[in-house]
This record gives sequence, structure tokens and C-alpha cells, in this order.
Amino acid sequence: MIRCARNDMVFNNNFVPISKSVELIKDDAFLWISTRSNLKAPNWENWKVFDIIDLM
Repeated sequence: MIRCARNDMVFNNNFVPISKSVELIKDDAFLWISTRSNLKAPNWENWKVFDIIDLM
């Protein structure tokens, strides 16, 4: 996601706000952890707030 934001700025002159990049990173991390991890599936609402204590 960081690379995509950088490339969008460099090649298309489109600024991607940091908050948008963070949201996209959270989305990708949630999908990866919920499909690939042996940990219990995280709750999407807790993940959006990113309360790490509730996620474990």
C-alpha cells in the first residue's frame, strides 16, 4: 500500500492522504490474518479501532 501511494504520487501526481494509506494497510492486514493465521479470527469492529488487547 505504501508503494502504491508513492507510485500514484510520482506517476499520476495524485496525493493519497496518510489516513487513507493506513486504512488500506489495516484492510489488507485484516484479510491476511483472518485467512492465513492460526490465531482466532479477529473481529472487524475491534480491528478498525485497532485495540490490540482485544485482538489477542
